[in-house]
This record gives sequence, structure tokens and C-alpha cells, in this order.
Amino acid sequence: PKTHRTHAMPSEVLKRGRLINKELTKVFLNKQTFTSRNRRNGQLDTNSLWKKGVKDYNMFVKKGVPNDSSFAVNVLVDASGSMKERVDTTGATKLTKATEATAMIEEALRDLVPVRITYFTAAYDQVLHSTVKDFNQSSKETLSWKRLPAFQNLANRDGYSIKVGTRELLKRSEQKKILIILSDGLPTVPSDSMGQKEVHEAVREARQAGVIVIAIAFGSEQEMAQNKNVYKEMYQNGIIMARPDEIHKYLSKTIQTEINK
Repeated sequence: PKTHRTHAMPSEVLKRGRLINKELTKVFLNKQTFTSRNRRNGQLDTNSLWKKGVKDYNMFVKKGVPNDSSFAVNVLVDASGSMKERVDTTGATKLTKATEATAMIEEALRDLVPVRITYFTAAYDQVLHSTVKDFNQSSKETLSWKRLPAFQNLANRDGYSIKVGTRELLKRSEQKKILIILSDGLPTVPSDSMGQKEVHEAVREARQAGVIVIAIAFGSEQEMAQNKNVYKEMYQNGIIMARPDEIHKYLSKTIQTEINK
């Protein structure tokens, strides 16, 4: 089940998303080569021969290669009980900040690449997923802001969800596949240590399959300092550990770094 927000997305979140969109447009489009028309050199464009009569000699075309660097992005958001803990003096929770970051990411990728956004949680041997936006589903609204999963205060099994998210990406035809995980980074199922090991294995398998993995951490500054080594062990690289209002400063740079590896 999902609940629906009625209040508008904070303007600052939208602003940050649009800022990243401009940056990622350059990142993604730089990986593609498009046909360039109205040139003064290249192959003659027969559809532009009329220009000669008006002494416009921009009649040539340079054909680009087929798009061999298309992208798809899968976003996983931890919606477990620990994500409902307060993260700062304003009373905001980790999940509140993660939801804002998710909406920012959706805006950042709008009209650029297919995006899927899924919230996850777990209870004992059951893992629950709630997809609020699917690949190729377009909307003028920011769906990850409007639609929220109605999960109870359950546990989290990040590794299992990462494996599912990877499988979903591998079904796609795009050449480049990116998996972004927003979590407080402490899987509790099947146990703390086993859960962390499962994440490590899931991330390794994803990268071996060619999937780019990026992890965004949430929690107080003290929590993130304590969890830094755990994140490093689970994800190795592609990690963003920053204040929620500063994630936008690192996201496009991290994506570009991981793409260029």
C-alpha cells in the first residue's frame, strides 16, 4: 500500500534537482555522438541544397555513430524502522531526508534516462518492495515525492534488495546501468554481520556484471562517522557521506567518476 503526499515538494529540493540535471545532461550526452547538420564541411546534405540559392553554404552533415552509451538508473530507498529515527534538531527523520534526496534524484534524471524508484524493508524471511516509479513511466509530477510506501517499523535487508535491483537493471537493453542505494547502511537481517556480508557480496556481483553502484548514507554526523568503515567494507567505493543538504554537491561528480572507471 502507498500513501500520497498532498503538500508540495520543497522548492530547495526542486532547485537542487534541476541544478544536477544540467550537470548530468553534460555527463550523459558527452557519452553519445549525434548527427550534426548545417555544417560547412562533411557529407553533402541533399535536403539542404536549396540553401545554395540564398548563398548559405551550411549544407553539409556529419553523421554520428549510433548511441552506444545509453543509461538506465535503478534507485533503492531504505524504508526500515531505523530510517524513521530523527537525524537533526529540526525533528526530521532519516527517511524524510532520504525521500527528499530521492525526489531530487528523480528531478535530476528527468527526461535524461529511464529511472525506477523502489522503497524496501524486511521482516524475518520476508523482503518487501514498493515501487513508486517504474522505468519509462513519465509524469509531470515527481512520483517519488507524491507516493510513499505504508511500511511499518520493520528491518532492512539491503543485500537482498541490491540483488533484486541488479537483476532488474540487467533486463534492460541500455549499455550503462546505474544502481543507487539510499540507506543508513546497517542491515539487520539476517543479522548485523551477515547482513553486511550480504551487501558486500551483492555489490561485488553487481559490479562484476557491469552495474555501477553508488551508495548514499543517511544518519547524524556521529552515526556516519561510526559507520564509515562499515560502508567502506560493504561498498568499497562510490560512497556519498554528506549532510543531506549537501548531497547535490557530490552526486553528479560521483556518477561521472564511476562511469569513467
